[in-house]
Amino acid sequence: MVRYTNAGQLVNLDAASDGHGLFVRDPDSGASPDWEQPQMWWDRLSNRPLRTHTEGADPYLLGEFSLPGGTPVKPAFQLLQERVKSYTAEWAEKITGVPAATIRRLAQEMGITARDQKIELPIPWTDCWGKEHESVTGNPVAFHAMRGLAAHSNGFHTIRALAILMTLLGTIDRPGGFRHKAPFPRAIPPAAKRRTARMA
Repeated sequence: MVRYTNAGQLVNLDAASDGHGLFVRDPDSGASPDWEQPQMWWDRLSNRPLRTHTEGADPYLLGEFSLPGGTPVKPAFQLLQERVKSYTAEWAEKITGVPAATIRRLAQEMGITARDQKIELPIPWTDCWGKEHESVTGNPVAFHAMRGLAAHSNGFHTIRALAILMTLLGTIDRPGGFRHKAPFPRAIPPAAKRRTARMA
């Protein structure tokens, strides 16, 4: 989640601020272009806000913090957790007809499989931050969501829920993870392309 999502990025919760509900940006970034990723994390090692993907940083995904100027912030993942808290297995059972116990069992099986049964493949690759790796790790948990879901009423939300689940299980850009073309990660969100001068 730290590498591929905005889960650790801080969201401005000051209702009186023009930036309320937006990701906090590094105040020293100025008019920084989007590809420089000027968003902020709250680093658990130094216990202070740092620019995302700072070397050696370890961001909190949960918690509440205050920036030096007093602005209240929370990591995006904390807000997601709060948003989905009421959607329990019992809630889903009423809609789907699948027993809550079955939903919990399947969720536990998926989580344990993704966490404990990883496979390592001797495939060197370079991630979207330019770091080289000797091997790629696969998760034996697979998803498939193509035209059928995308074309269905509310299909966007179904696919978004699957993307969140893949993120939680750590299957993004990994064999079995459905997304992209492992082992070649893309920047999340896609980095903006630099503008080039037009030819006359």
